[in-house]
Amino acid sequence: VKHTNRESDNLMADGLLVQLGAKNGSPSIEGGVEALEAYLRTIWGGDATFFAYDGSGLSRFTAVSADQLAKLVVNMRNSPMQKQYLLDVLPEAGKEGSVKWFGLRTNLSGNAKLKSGSMTNVKAYAGVLQTYSGRELAFAIMVNNFEVSGTEVRKKIEDWLIRAYGHY
Repeated sequence: VKHTNRESDNLMADGLLVQLGAKNGSPSIEGGVEALEAYLRTIWGGDATFFAYDGSGLSRFTAVSADQLAKLVVNMRNSPMQKQYLLDVLPEAGKEGSVKWFGLRTNLSGNAKLKSGSMTNVKAYAGVLQTYSGRELAFAIMVNNFEVSGTEVRKKIEDWLIRAYGHY
């Protein structure tokens, strides 16, 4: 999980999903999606609308809201096991993995643990920000169908999180 999150290893993410399916008796992407959906419904509620088709999130049909991702981060923060094995292994902004350039040489560096996700005209980040006052903020930010460069979108998201760092 640590390697998958830090390096955005999509093949490994799909492999982890198959393993999740195997744990529930169906070693396949479909079995993993079924197990994942059952778990997520315990967090988001039985009538939550979301769509999962793979472990990597690369399918254009996978759909989850920013609110749902933020609730997932809060849930991970409140569960000692999930915090240790899922949240604490997220890469640190400005320091490592897929977010080594995110917030580099800003207050985000070393104060944000997050996972990035991107495709053409899609940029998303979710994680935890340790603010100046010591508060931990869960966040999920998604931008779709933008008409500027991905770098410009990333900078806007960094600016928003830097303001949150000093404000809370």
